[in-house]
Amino acid sequence: MKNAVVLVWNNFTNDKRVMNISTSLCDLDYDVTVIAAKTIKELPTIEKREYSVYRISLFSALLGSKKTQYQSNAKGRSNDLTFYQKVVRNNKIKLILVESINVIIFFHRALWFMLRYKPSLIYCNDLDTLFVGFVAAKLTSSLIIYDSHEIFLDGSRYSKATFFRRRWWKFLEKYTINRVDQVIVTTDYRKKLLQKTYNLRNIEVIRNCHNRMEYSKKNLLREEFGIKDDVPILLYQGGLTEERGIFTMVDIMANLHGVALVFMGMGRDKNRLQQYVIKKGMHKHIFIKDAVDPMKLIDYTSSADIGLQLLKNINMNHYSTISNKIFEYMSAGLAIVASDFPEIRKIVKGYNIGEVVNPDSQKETHSAIVKIVNNKKLMEEMKKNSLLAAKENTWEKEQEKLDSVLQRITT
Repeated sequence: MKNAVVLVWNNFTNDKRVMNISTSLCDLDYDVTVIAAKTIKELPTIEKREYSVYRISLFSALLGSKKTQYQSNAKGRSNDLTFYQKVVRNNKIKLILVESINVIIFFHRALWFMLRYKPSLIYCNDLDTLFVGFVAAKLTSSLIIYDSHEIFLDGSRYSKATFFRRRWWKFLEKYTINRVDQVIVTTDYRKKLLQKTYNLRNIEVIRNCHNRMEYSKKNLLREEFGIKDDVPILLYQGGLTEERGIFTMVDIMANLHGVALVFMGMGRDKNRLQQYVIKKGMHKHIFIKDAVDPMKLIDYTSSADIGLQLLKNINMNHYSTISNKIFEYMSAGLAIVASDFPEIRKIVKGYNIGEVVNPDSQKETHSAIVKIVNNKKLMEEMKKNSLLAAKENTWEKEQEKLDSVLQRITT
């Protein structure tokens, strides 16, 4: 059996795409080890899976083991900080130093693991794992795949990084992208962008589709939050950050009656969101829940009626996306209200499963939600269309593309 290493720069607790890739590689007769970062001392136990997981404890995980309590500040931000966060808070020099230490730790331990493991395939998820994967591939004569989940050099992580890291990432992608065995992206739009930027030809589109599954609709959200059966549930699941339109959703709810909104996820603006909901007096109609295990996600998602994805058009990375949650909403049989971006429109309007809107227009978004909520026949039709669309857009079909890629680069 061939062996593969999958590299990812996160705690690997709810990264559904990387989980799908890893499982698919196992299905394609690879012995797979996922190398992930560990930035928190205590993480949820990973359910038994076909692949192994090796987490590299970073400096932040060691310093983040203790918490220091603070009261919320005037802007409603939580000051319940880990010791690590307290150390680097408002100090760019310390932050740069700690981030550099984290990169060095991850690079050396991941490289040492791969030199001993000698994988036949190294699969790098996003740009921040590409350098160590590229070096290891050269030293072990391994095949290497660069899976660019986003237009990394136009994303929020890149724009908020230090000057040195931005220059480094830009050089790294330009230097390596034509030297890897395969580049993978998540949308056709992103494929065209990278083709134009780097004159690339070896690009395959593998979308973030959901696994094919049969499930029975649950009412977990109604049971947990006491939402009545006749009250439609709007659901947003994913990262709780301002650029994903979470505060706009709260503002829109102020003019919606007889409707509940559930936020399900984690993110840097979660505490601000909680304070904002209370400030607006909407806490009886808006509920916030932590992210759930990806294996149980469909049960919670199917509890809702309309899925929201109001991503702000702040960069080309956002504009070119079609995020996991669109496919998750489809698989759960939800109607959808989403940002009017090319790849999202292609799915939402192409299958008649919802409405696309200007995410900066509260009026337009409000009208789209009201249109669906007030027309039960239309809502049920969109829900039915979502389930049909989910059957046509499955991870199993995307896995066939991955299989073709591996056959091509290994022969």
